[in-house]
Amino acid sequence: DVLLPAWSQTPGWKWILAPHEMNERRIEALGKRLQELGLTSQRFSAGGSWNSSVLIIDQIGLLAELYTWGHLAFVGGSFRKQVHSVMEPLAAGLRVLVGPHHLNNREALAFQKEMALGQPAVLVVQNSSQIQEILKNSLGDSGDSVKKEIQELVSAKRGATKKVIDWTKNL
Repeated sequence: DVLLPAWSQTPGWKWILAPHEMNERRIEALGKRLQELGLTSQRFSAGGSWNSSVLIIDQIGLLAELYTWGHLAFVGGSFRKQVHSVMEPLAAGLRVLVGPHHLNNREALAFQKEMALGQPAVLVVQNSSQIQEILKNSLGDSGDSVKKEIQELVSAKRGATKKVIDWTKNL
């Protein structure tokens, strides 16, 4: 309800949609909703060339690779109850958008303070209009320099488990 209307207002972009619920009824409903908004779609499982505006992912285990194709990610759950993990898209170097219900995720909170090319690595959006504004300002089309910078921010956070274990040894 929030994301798809923003997509329909950004002609020329290609989208990858990986729904949390991948049952046939849900995927058919997504295809119909996209069509109502003037967006074409096709399923990943159909194979072939990606000619539509939206590629619907209808198989599990692909997200980590798919994030490497992108320039911007929206992580779901954050307009309903709680955000899912932001670490996979951040590790792929993507700027991540989350909705208002993201306080359950410490990485979503921490990376709002981490800057990449002058913008937070994680941006909080409240509605479809804010998503449209971000897309129009081309924050999602930053290229390799922002990807590298975000990947470096993520890499700098590695080793937390070892630090905690070392700290407990010194108690």
